[in-house]
Order: sequence, then C-alpha cells, then structure tokens
Amino acid sequence: MEKEHFEILLEHIESNSQLALESISGVNNRLDRLETGQNEIKLEVREMRKAFGLIHTIASDHETRLQDLENRLDDHINSHSTDN
Repeated sequence: MEKEHFEILLEHIESNSQLALESISGVNNRLDRLETGQNEIKLEVREMRKAFGLIHTIASDHETRLQDLENRLDDHINSHSTDN
C-alpha cells in the first residue's frame, strides 16, 4: 500500500512538474515575442530619428536661404527707395 501511495504521489509531482515546465516555456515564448517587438520598435524609432534629423537639416537650409532672400529683397528695396 505504501508503495502504491508513493507511486501516486510521484506521478502527481511529475504531472505538476510537467505543467510548470510548459507554463515556463509559454512565458519564455511570450517574452521572446515581446523582446522581438521591442527591438522592432527601437529600429523604427531609430529610423524616425534619422528622418527627423534630415527634415531638420533641410528646414534649417531653407530657413537660411529664405533669410538670405529676404535680406537681398530688403537691400534691393532700400537701394531703390534711396534712388527716388
């Protein structure tokens, strides 16, 4: 009787251990998917920062060119207003 009881307990422990291992495996899979998603997001953020940097550079260049044109227009207007 004692041997049968021990075998039943051992079977129960093995069953619970298997369930625990399956649960851990499932959690590991979910963590792997989350990590993959996080890495994809980091890559997208990095690409967006590059794009924003390029946009900033272009906007700064346009601002400089626009300021130059405004200065030249002011100079032109001032030179013609003094001629009259």
